Amino acid sequence: MGGAGICMGDNNILASSYIQSPIGITVEGSNTLTRSLIIFGQGLMRSHPYLFNLVESISNDKQDVFFRNVRGLVWDSVKNTLVAVGPHFSRGDYKKELARLSNAFSLSSNMMLLMGKKFKTSEMLSGRFADVFSNIYLSYSMLWYYEKYCPKDEQTRKLLEFCMDELLFETQEIFYEIASNYPNFLGRKYIGAVSFPYGRRYKSSSDEMKKEISDMVTKPGSVFNLFKENIYIPGEEEQLGKMIKTMEMISKNDINDKDSISALREEISQVNSFSSL
Repeated sequence: MGGAGICMGDNNILASSYIQSPIGITVEGSNTLTRSLIIFGQGLMRSHPYLFNLVESISNDKQDVFFRNVRGLVWDSVKNTLVAVGPHFSRGDYKKELARLSNAFSLSSNMMLLMGKKFKTSEMLSGRFADVFSNIYLSYSMLWYYEKYCPKDEQTRKLLEFCMDELLFETQEIFYEIASNYPNFLGRKYIGAVSFPYGRRYKSSSDEMKKEISDMVTKPGSVFNLFKENIYIPGEEEQLGKMIKTMEMISKNDINDKDSISALREEISQVNSFSSL
Protein backbone atom coordinates (compact mmCIF):
# COMPACT_ATOMS: atom_id res chain seq x y z
CA MET A 1 0.00 0.00 0.00
CA GLY A 2 2.80 2.46 0.81
CA GLY A 3 1.73 6.07 1.09
CA ALA A 4 -1.70 5.27 -0.36
CA GLY A 5 -2.60 3.69 2.98
CA ILE A 6 -2.36 6.91 4.99
CA CYS A 7 -4.95 9.05 3.16
CA MET A 8 -8.53 8.53 2.04
CA GLY A 9 -9.10 8.03 -1.66
CA ASP A 10 -9.56 5.44 -4.37
CA ASN A 11 -6.00 4.16 -3.93
CA ASN A 12 -6.61 3.29 -0.27
CA ILE A 13 -8.50 -0.01 -0.47
CA LEU A 14 -8.21 -0.65 3.30
CA ALA A 15 -9.86 2.53 4.56
CA SER A 16 -13.47 1.35 4.26
CA SER A 17 -12.71 -1.79 6.30
CA TYR A 18 -10.91 0.28 8.93
CA ILE A 19 -13.89 2.64 9.24
CA GLN A 20 -16.10 -0.37 10.09
CA SER A 21 -13.89 -1.43 13.03
CA PRO A 22 -16.12 0.28 15.67
CA ILE A 23 -18.84 -2.25 14.75
CA GLY A 24 -16.66 -5.08 16.07
CA ILE A 25 -15.74 -3.06 19.15
CA THR A 26 -19.42 -2.43 19.89
CA VAL A 27 -20.28 -6.13 20.06
CA GLU A 28 -17.14 -7.09 21.97
CA GLY A 29 -19.07 -7.06 25.23
CA SER A 30 -21.41 -9.77 24.02
CA ASN A 31 -18.45 -11.72 22.63
CA THR A 32 -16.85 -11.73 26.08
CA LEU A 33 -20.10 -12.86 27.68
CA THR A 34 -20.44 -15.67 25.14
CA ARG A 35 -16.89 -16.90 25.74
CA SER A 36 -16.91 -16.60 29.52
CA LEU A 37 -20.37 -17.93 30.37
CA ILE A 38 -22.43 -19.27 27.49
CA ILE A 39 -20.21 -21.55 25.38
CA PHE A 40 -19.00 -23.64 28.28
CA GLY A 41 -21.35 -22.73 31.13
CA GLN A 42 -24.63 -23.39 29.34
CA GLY A 43 -23.08 -25.80 26.86
CA LEU A 44 -21.86 -28.10 29.64
CA MET A 45 -25.35 -28.46 31.03
CA ARG A 46 -26.98 -29.18 27.66
CA SER A 47 -24.35 -31.42 26.07
CA HIS A 48 -23.23 -33.46 29.10
CA PRO A 49 -24.44 -37.08 28.85
CA TYR A 50 -25.50 -37.21 32.53
CA LEU A 51 -25.59 -33.73 34.06
CA PHE A 52 -28.91 -32.51 32.65
CA ASN A 53 -30.57 -35.83 33.51
CA LEU A 54 -29.24 -35.53 37.07
CA VAL A 55 -30.73 -32.07 37.49
CA GLU A 56 -34.07 -33.20 36.07
CA SER A 57 -34.16 -36.28 38.30
CA ILE A 58 -33.63 -34.08 41.36
CA SER A 59 -36.39 -31.69 40.25
CA ASN A 60 -38.79 -34.59 39.64
CA ASP A 61 -37.71 -36.50 42.75
CA LYS A 62 -36.79 -39.66 40.80
CA GLN A 63 -34.17 -41.46 42.85
CA ASP A 64 -33.74 -44.38 40.46
CA VAL A 65 -32.97 -42.04 37.55
CA PHE A 66 -30.62 -40.02 39.77
CA PHE A 67 -28.55 -43.00 40.91
CA ARG A 68 -28.49 -44.50 37.41
CA ASN A 69 -26.96 -41.30 36.04
CA VAL A 70 -24.54 -41.00 38.97
CA ARG A 71 -23.29 -44.52 38.27
CA GLY A 72 -22.97 -43.68 34.59
CA LEU A 73 -21.03 -40.50 35.38
CA VAL A 74 -18.63 -42.30 37.74
CA TRP A 75 -18.04 -45.21 35.37
CA ASP A 76 -17.54 -42.89 32.41
CA SER A 77 -15.02 -40.84 34.40
CA VAL A 78 -13.08 -43.89 35.57
CA LYS A 79 -12.94 -45.37 32.08
CA ASN A 80 -11.83 -42.12 30.45
CA THR A 81 -9.26 -41.50 33.19
CA LEU A 82 -7.60 -44.85 32.50
CA VAL A 83 -7.50 -43.99 28.80
CA ALA A 84 -6.10 -40.52 29.53
CA VAL A 85 -3.19 -41.65 31.73
CA GLY A 86 -2.29 -44.61 29.50
CA PRO A 87 0.61 -44.41 27.01
CA HIS A 88 -0.01 -42.38 23.86
CA PHE A 89 1.48 -43.23 20.46
CA SER A 90 -0.57 -40.85 18.33
CA ARG A 91 2.12 -38.26 17.51
CA GLY A 92 1.54 -37.05 13.95
CA ASP A 93 -1.98 -38.48 13.72
CA TYR A 94 -4.08 -35.36 14.22
CA LYS A 95 -7.40 -37.19 14.57
CA LYS A 96 -6.03 -39.33 17.40
CA GLU A 97 -4.50 -36.28 19.05
CA LEU A 98 -7.85 -34.48 18.93
CA ALA A 99 -9.65 -37.54 20.31
CA ARG A 100 -7.19 -37.54 23.23
CA LEU A 101 -7.72 -33.82 23.86
CA SER A 102 -11.50 -34.28 23.65
CA ASN A 103 -11.22 -36.97 26.32
CA ALA A 104 -9.13 -34.65 28.51
CA PHE A 105 -11.67 -31.86 27.98
CA SER A 106 -14.51 -34.15 29.07
CA LEU A 107 -12.74 -35.22 32.26
CA SER A 108 -11.62 -31.70 33.14
CA SER A 109 -15.16 -30.42 32.58
CA ASN A 110 -16.43 -32.83 35.23
CA MET A 111 -14.12 -31.17 37.74
CA MET A 112 -15.95 -27.89 37.25
CA LEU A 113 -19.08 -29.56 38.63
CA LEU A 114 -17.30 -30.04 41.96
CA MET A 115 -16.92 -26.28 42.34
CA GLY A 116 -20.61 -25.93 43.13
CA LYS A 117 -21.82 -22.32 43.21
CA LYS A 118 -18.31 -21.03 42.49
CA PHE A 119 -18.72 -22.36 38.95
CA LYS A 120 -21.02 -19.42 38.06
CA THR A 121 -18.46 -16.81 39.14
CA SER A 122 -15.37 -18.47 37.65
CA GLU A 123 -15.59 -16.66 34.32
CA MET A 124 -11.87 -16.92 33.57
CA LEU A 125 -11.81 -20.69 34.03
CA SER A 126 -15.01 -21.05 32.05
CA GLY A 127 -13.53 -18.89 29.28
CA ARG A 128 -10.46 -21.11 29.08
CA PHE A 129 -12.66 -24.20 28.73
CA ALA A 130 -14.53 -22.38 25.95
CA ASP A 131 -11.18 -21.74 24.23
CA VAL A 132 -10.27 -25.43 24.43
CA PHE A 133 -13.63 -26.40 22.97
CA SER A 134 -13.29 -23.82 20.18
CA ASN A 135 -9.78 -24.99 19.27
CA ILE A 136 -10.84 -28.63 19.09
CA TYR A 137 -13.82 -27.64 16.93
CA LEU A 138 -11.63 -25.56 14.62
CA SER A 139 -9.10 -28.39 14.31
CA TYR A 140 -11.72 -30.93 13.28
CA SER A 141 -13.17 -28.37 10.84
CA MET A 142 -9.79 -27.83 9.18
CA LEU A 143 -9.18 -31.57 8.77
CA TRP A 144 -12.63 -31.94 7.21
CA TYR A 145 -12.10 -29.02 4.83
CA TYR A 146 -8.64 -30.22 3.82
CA GLU A 147 -9.87 -33.72 3.04
CA LYS A 148 -12.94 -32.51 1.14
CA TYR A 149 -11.88 -29.37 -0.75
CA CYS A 150 -8.14 -28.63 -0.67
CA PRO A 151 -5.72 -29.62 -3.44
CA LYS A 152 -3.33 -32.23 -2.02
CA ASP A 153 0.08 -30.69 -2.62
CA GLU A 154 3.11 -29.65 -0.56
CA GLN A 155 1.87 -26.12 0.12
CA THR A 156 -1.57 -27.01 1.45
CA ARG A 157 -0.09 -29.87 3.50
CA LYS A 158 2.37 -27.49 5.17
CA LEU A 159 -0.39 -24.95 5.81
CA LEU A 160 -2.56 -27.63 7.43
CA GLU A 161 0.30 -28.87 9.61
CA PHE A 162 1.17 -25.32 10.65
CA CYS A 163 -2.41 -24.48 11.65
CA MET A 164 -2.93 -27.78 13.45
CA ASP A 165 0.35 -27.52 15.34
CA GLU A 166 -0.44 -23.98 16.46
CA LEU A 167 -3.93 -24.96 17.68
CA LEU A 168 -2.63 -28.04 19.50
CA PHE A 169 0.10 -25.97 21.17
CA GLU A 170 -2.38 -23.26 22.18
CA THR A 171 -4.78 -25.88 23.56
CA GLN A 172 -1.98 -27.47 25.54
CA GLU A 173 -1.04 -24.15 27.16
CA ILE A 174 -4.69 -23.45 28.02
CA PHE A 175 -4.96 -26.83 29.76
CA TYR A 176 -1.91 -25.94 31.84
CA GLU A 177 -3.52 -22.60 32.76
CA ILE A 178 -6.72 -24.39 33.78
CA ALA A 179 -4.78 -26.84 35.95
CA SER A 180 -2.74 -24.10 37.63
CA ASN A 181 -5.81 -21.90 38.35
CA TYR A 182 -8.25 -24.55 39.59
CA PRO A 183 -9.07 -23.62 43.21
CA ASN A 184 -8.50 -27.09 44.70
CA PHE A 185 -5.07 -28.75 45.02
CA LEU A 186 -6.27 -32.28 44.21
CA GLY A 187 -8.33 -30.91 41.34
CA ARG A 188 -5.27 -29.18 39.90
CA LYS A 189 -3.29 -32.42 40.04
CA TYR A 190 -6.12 -34.43 38.48
CA ILE A 191 -6.62 -32.02 35.56
CA GLY A 192 -2.89 -32.00 34.91
CA ALA A 193 -2.75 -35.80 35.04
CA VAL A 194 -5.61 -36.43 32.60
CA SER A 195 -4.67 -33.68 30.14
CA PHE A 196 -0.89 -34.06 29.84
CA PRO A 197 0.26 -36.88 32.15
CA TYR A 198 3.74 -37.04 30.58
CA GLY A 199 4.39 -33.34 30.20
CA ARG A 200 4.08 -31.02 27.24
CA ARG A 201 3.71 -32.73 23.84
CA TYR A 202 3.43 -29.81 21.43
CA LYS A 203 5.55 -26.79 20.58
CA SER A 204 4.95 -23.63 18.63
CA SER A 205 6.16 -23.29 15.04
CA SER A 206 9.55 -21.75 14.34
CA ASP A 207 10.01 -18.27 12.89
CA GLU A 208 11.24 -19.82 9.64
CA MET A 209 8.04 -21.82 9.30
CA LYS A 210 5.92 -18.72 9.96
CA LYS A 211 7.82 -16.84 7.25
CA GLU A 212 7.30 -19.72 4.85
CA ILE A 213 3.56 -19.77 5.54
CA SER A 214 3.40 -16.00 5.10
CA ASP A 215 5.01 -16.34 1.68
CA MET A 216 2.48 -19.02 0.71
CA VAL A 217 -0.41 -16.73 1.59
CA THR A 218 0.96 -13.61 -0.10
CA LYS A 219 2.59 -15.09 -3.23
CA PRO A 220 0.81 -16.83 -6.13
CA GLY A 221 0.53 -20.57 -5.57
CA SER A 222 -1.97 -23.22 -4.49
CA VAL A 223 -2.54 -21.62 -1.05
CA PHE A 224 -2.88 -18.15 -2.56
CA ASN A 225 -5.39 -19.49 -5.09
CA LEU A 226 -7.28 -21.27 -2.31
CA PHE A 227 -7.83 -17.96 -0.51
CA LYS A 228 -8.93 -16.31 -3.79
CA GLU A 229 -11.76 -18.78 -4.33
CA ASN A 230 -15.26 -17.24 -4.27
CA ILE A 231 -13.79 -13.74 -3.85
CA TYR A 232 -14.38 -11.00 -6.39
CA ILE A 233 -11.09 -9.90 -7.91
CA PRO A 234 -11.42 -6.66 -9.94
CA GLY A 235 -9.67 -5.97 -13.22
CA GLU A 236 -6.39 -4.14 -13.64
CA GLU A 237 -8.18 -0.80 -13.80
CA GLU A 238 -8.84 -1.02 -10.03
CA GLN A 239 -6.35 -0.87 -7.18
CA LEU A 240 -6.65 -4.46 -5.96
CA GLY A 241 -6.38 -5.80 -9.51
CA LYS A 242 -3.17 -3.82 -10.02
CA MET A 243 -1.72 -5.21 -6.77
CA ILE A 244 -2.45 -8.82 -7.73
CA LYS A 245 -1.00 -8.30 -11.21
CA THR A 246 2.16 -6.86 -9.66
CA MET A 247 2.48 -9.82 -7.28
CA GLU A 248 2.15 -12.26 -10.18
CA MET A 249 4.80 -10.42 -12.19
CA ILE A 250 7.18 -10.37 -9.22
CA SER A 251 6.73 -14.11 -8.68
CA LYS A 252 7.68 -14.81 -12.33
CA ASN A 253 10.99 -12.97 -11.77
CA ASP A 254 11.25 -11.99 -15.43
CA ILE A 255 13.85 -9.26 -16.13
CA ASN A 256 11.66 -7.91 -18.93
CA ASP A 257 8.96 -6.99 -16.38
CA LYS A 258 11.29 -4.82 -14.28
CA ASP A 259 10.12 -1.45 -15.65
CA SER A 260 6.45 -2.47 -15.57
CA ILE A 261 6.74 -3.59 -11.93
CA SER A 262 8.39 -0.29 -10.91
CA ALA A 263 5.66 1.69 -12.64
CA LEU A 264 2.89 -0.35 -11.02
CA ARG A 265 4.51 -0.03 -7.58
CA GLU A 266 4.64 3.73 -7.96
CA GLU A 267 1.02 3.84 -9.11
CA ILE A 268 -0.21 1.58 -6.29
CA SER A 269 1.56 3.43 -3.49
CA GLN A 270 0.76 6.93 -4.79
CA VAL A 271 -1.25 9.06 -2.33
CA ASN A 272 -4.47 10.40 -3.80
CA SER A 273 -4.34 14.09 -4.69
CA PHE A 274 -7.37 16.38 -4.51
CA SER A 275 -7.91 19.71 -6.22
CA SER A 276 -9.90 20.97 -3.22
CA LEU A 277 -10.86 19.82 0.25
